[in-house]
Amino acid sequence: MRLRTSFFVFFVCAVIFCGRAEAQHFLYYEDLQRFKTNNPDGNKYEFVSDYIESLNYLRLSKTRQVRMEDHLTGTSGRERINKMIDNLVLDNLNLRVSRNILKKHQDPFNGLMLKASDLFIDMCNEQIKLNNQERKRLTELYRSFEDEEESVDQEEFLQFQELLAAERKESSKKLLEASYLVAKVLISNKEDEYGELIYLGVTTKQRDKLLRKLDAFQGSEFRGEVRPGQSFLEASVSALRENLEDYSWAALDE
Repeated sequence: MRLRTSFFVFFVCAVIFCGRAEAQHFLYYEDLQRFKTNNPDGNKYEFVSDYIESLNYLRLSKTRQVRMEDHLTGTSGRERINKMIDNLVLDNLNLRVSRNILKKHQDPFNGLMLKASDLFIDMCNEQIKLNNQERKRLTELYRSFEDEEESVDQEEFLQFQELLAAERKESSKKLLEASYLVAKVLISNKEDEYGELIYLGVTTKQRDKLLRKLDAFQGSEFRGEVRPGQSFLEASVSALRENLEDYSWAALDE
């Protein structure tokens, strides 16, 4: 039977559906006062730092999955299934850690932080649920190999994997939406003398620290602006980096 390692699709596949124009929709605000009310300054460095840490756990899952794919070449059906099951267990562990890091930011003090945290946590919960569904089916398949009988319908199983991949893609859109909101959180509600928003809600030192944390995401796919062809994780990192590296936004202490 042909098996597909479809879990964590948004880490591996190029599935971004929005270009730069659509991306800006998430950063646009019509009502300045409403934006300022829902995005007060305070704890922005801590929040964004924790968000990057959560993304980093997802990156670690991506790296492990790529290595696992390399090791699966030439393996038997049973061994392949067993490795896939183990990988799903580890993926869920990283998803839970990522999710729990942001739970402390589910505070109505900042409406944008709350919304971004809720979206990210919802995505993690949905991915964990989908991983568990796949693990259950793979366990059934593994047992059929143990019993030396092919009791699982191959075509039905592949259709199940395709459906699961589609559900993962849909769920993973929340990751990108959350990341755009985090980029928006970075903007300070402090106005300049003309009533314009020109500041990030972090100091120069904090900005540099956040950029250093993003350096953990190696490769050209994580750099540059958000663009078609990136995975949801890659685009999430780009969205944050784009704001932090845009020095037309001044730091709070400048």
